[in-house]
Amino acid sequence: MQSGLFGRLSRKYSWLFLGCCVHCMDLLSEDVAKMPEIASVIGDFKLVTGVVLRFSLLTETFIDLQVRRHKADRSASKIMLKSFPDTRFAYAFFVVYAVLLNWTVLQSLVDSPEYKVLKANAKPSRRAVLRKFELVVGDPNKRNLGNAVVAVMRPISSVLHYPEGSDVDASHVLPLYVLLHQQAQSPCDDVKEELTPEAIATIAGLFKDRWNGAGRKVGIRNDLHCLAWKLDLHARYVVLHSSSNGGELLAAIDGSFGLEPVMRAIKTYSQGNDTTHAQLVAEYESFTSKTGVWALKHTSAELLVKTKLAKILTSMKDVVKNNPVTRITELLKCRELTVTRIMYKSMVEDASVNHELKLFVNMGVGTYLTPFLS
Repeated sequence: MQSGLFGRLSRKYSWLFLGCCVHCMDLLSEDVAKMPEIASVIGDFKLVTGVVLRFSLLTETFIDLQVRRHKADRSASKIMLKSFPDTRFAYAFFVVYAVLLNWTVLQSLVDSPEYKVLKANAKPSRRAVLRKFELVVGDPNKRNLGNAVVAVMRPISSVLHYPEGSDVDASHVLPLYVLLHQQAQSPCDDVKEELTPEAIATIAGLFKDRWNGAGRKVGIRNDLHCLAWKLDLHARYVVLHSSSNGGELLAAIDGSFGLEPVMRAIKTYSQGNDTTHAQLVAEYESFTSKTGVWALKHTSAELLVKTKLAKILTSMKDVVKNNPVTRITELLKCRELTVTRIMYKSMVEDASVNHELKLFVNMGVGTYLTPFLS
């Protein structure tokens, strides 16, 4: 199993593996990419990429123009155009993004002698493709639509690729999905100005269905995701202090589920043992009310995050930092900040910690409560 999960409680919970989250996010990428408004834009930008990469004369000229631009402006991107198979929906945004980064280069390419020679000697079918190429790179509306598609799909791709690692905490699943859905409901101006209200509503619905489930689609959210999020002190303080509206983000994530799924997850961990169940519930109450040992744990967790967060945010690229989803994704990747699992592990190994407390913190490190389940 993947490390970082709360433990494989029984065979029926095997689908909680992070791989399932990744697969569902990949399906979400496909859902969005196949929407007519989105697919049309991706198709235009794939055509632009295909023309440049297909003809070696244009490829070489493109690279030369790109180098010249970079010499004149060192901040100008040198990222090459990207081509991915049609089934790699998670990478569709990057096809569009790479074209956007090279928009002025592509416009210069159309005016280059090399392009004019290629077009002059092209057969009618090829001239038709080149003509469409010119129409796309010469249309500012196409550029605006490309920016809208990137704004919609880039966060999905960022969240998708993050859980592909083997050491991602289960507590990170819920905040990322919730923030994605929240952003889909309240998109940025680039999206609102370019996509129809119907398309925006459809996108928000797709996020909701993949998370909560709808019809034949099985939702990814599970009670254990909710409990994991509640127990991860550092991740919670990362969200709280990540931006000026961190309090609102934290409230939105917590408000996406009630107490019932948390209590059901705790009951699952008790494995039918009423005494263990009572102990876990009592310790959870102490944890949430910040009493006993948890007062210090909350304080130290918040202090660690606040001390390190400013420096990490300063080093983050603006394009990542300015989007709440990509910002939180990058911060959750930072092991300097998300050390709750280490904190719990040290408590488990501390001989002075009583049995009841160890039962509780076992949930935070994925330790099984009975030999039968190991």
